[in-house]
Amino acid sequence: MRLVAIGAAVGVLVAGVALPAVGGAGLGIMSATNEVNLKPEDLTEPPPAEVTVVQDARGNEIARFYEEYREVVTLDEMAEV
Repeated sequence: MRLVAIGAAVGVLVAGVALPAVGGAGLGIMSATNEVNLKPEDLTEPPPAEVTVVQDARGNEIARFYEEYREVVTLDEMAEV
């Protein structure tokens, strides 16, 4: 019986010590999420990278630079799969 009482007292003591840390972390996370408060419609998506065309003084194409060959097209211009 004495062992149960000591165990209960130690449990209450550990809970009392851990509560401020856990509660503080929870309040910090809640504050951070309220501060950011971003919604999906608030995020803007940058346009995709396209091909860069280098021309000479007469307008003739010299080179094309690209990591992936992309062209922006409308939905009607896309191939059906």
